[in-house]
Parts: sequence; C-alpha cells; structure tokens
Amino acid sequence: MVEAMRNALSPTSDHLAAPSDDPRLLSRLNRQTLKEPRLRRHQRMSIGCIALLCCAACSPHSAPDTSTSAAATTSATASAASASDDPYEKLPRVPSLSVSSQTLTDGAPLPRAQMSGTFGVPDGQDQSPQLEWSPGPEGTKSYVVTMYDIDAPTGSGFWHWAVHGLPASTTTLPAGAGDAGSTLLPSGAVQIPNDADMPQYVGAAPPKGDSPHRYYFTVTALDIEQLPESGTVTPEMLGFTISTHTLARGHLMATAAPA
Repeated sequence: MVEAMRNALSPTSDHLAAPSDDPRLLSRLNRQTLKEPRLRRHQRMSIGCIALLCCAACSPHSAPDTSTSAAATTSATASAASASDDPYEKLPRVPSLSVSSQTLTDGAPLPRAQMSGTFGVPDGQDQSPQLEWSPGPEGTKSYVVTMYDIDAPTGSGFWHWAVHGLPASTTTLPAGAGDAGSTLLPSGAVQIPNDADMPQYVGAAPPKGDSPHRYYFTVTALDIEQLPESGTVTPEMLGFTISTHTLARGHLMATAAPA
C-alpha cells in the first residue's frame, strides 16, 4: 500500500521530458525545478504519516499489562490467608510465660470433662483444667487466667472463663478451680461472669455443623495486685483494663468439635 502511494505521488515522466526552446516554457520549467526539492520533502512527509497510520490500524491492540497489579493482589491475598489469627497477635509484644497442663495437650482436642454439660454436650462436666505456668518477670504482682473461643459464631468469639486477682505466689491451679463458688482458688481471686453470664468455668460446646473450634487458655502476669471493679465487669473490659498492666503472657490452645 505504501509503495503504491509513493508511486502515485512521485514526479511523472513529464517533468523529465526534454525542454522546449520556448523562453516562457523554459522559465516555467526552471521555477518548477527550484520547487522540486520542497515538493519532494512534502511528499516524503505525507508518505511517512500515511505509513504510520497504516501500521497503527493494522497492528493488533495489546491488552494493558496487568501482571504487576495482579501479582501484587495475589501476594496480598496470600499474606492475609497465611497471617496468624492468634487473638493476642495484635497486642503489644511482651515476654512469654511457659504454660502447661496435666489435663490438656497443646493443639489437641479437649477431654470430655472440659466440655459443657450445661450446654448439652454428652458427658460434659464444665470442669476447668489443671494449669501451671512459669513465674512472671520481676515486678509481677498478680495473674489473670482466661479461656477464649476464637471460632464462636458471634463475630467476637466467646469467653468461657475469666479469673483475676491470682496472687504473684500462685503458679498453678488444680482441675475444677473454676467451679461456681470454688474453694480451690487462692484468697483474693475473683471469677467474673463469662459470656454466658455465669461467674465460673463453662466448657466447650461448638454448635452442630461447625468446624472444630480453638480454645485459648491464657495466663497473664500483671504489675498490679487488684484491678478496679469497673474494669472487670466483663471479660472484654478485663482484657482492656489489663492491657496497660501486662508484663508477660502465655497460653495453651486446645480444640473441640461439635458433639
């Protein structure tokens, strides 16, 4: 196509014919000859523009390169999927306490005794597990012990047990210490109402159809002996209140499937 246009725009053979002896014709031919370089430049420019337009029209349109943004989105999604959902992960970092149990195995299913008969689990006993932990760092004046279900279908989890005011000299609790009106807790310890509004330990009872739930048994060392009553009305308020008094923390995690 470009070659055909070049031929069409190139000077004809009439321009190269032998000049006549007529002076007027000679003068006209001389003027034509002077204009020839400028004419050819215009022709070359026209041909170049037409060729560019033809190339643009004929070449396929390439799709915008979204590989970089797609890769970034994939990476962000993968990071989010692999991020830990430990309920304490977003809290300020503190030294770790070593928490162990003769009743529980970290990462293993809860025994039936630690499931909830109150909420209909066959053979559930609502018995708090035996727990022990390493002494807190220097300055520890009390401990808080809680049990939290991160997978409860509430949007905010479910607090099964919360006890505060455990003396600094306490580094173990026997099984059943979380019973209502328990005499197995040390003097000064206080159980506050859980999310079932019961001031005691309530065992696991995942709803039918749910995947296994994860239960965090957490021990927190504090730099204060007794917390203000206004800060211990609920487990959520307890967690908020102790956030500025935490010296160290440790936990075990156990699981439970629907009965």
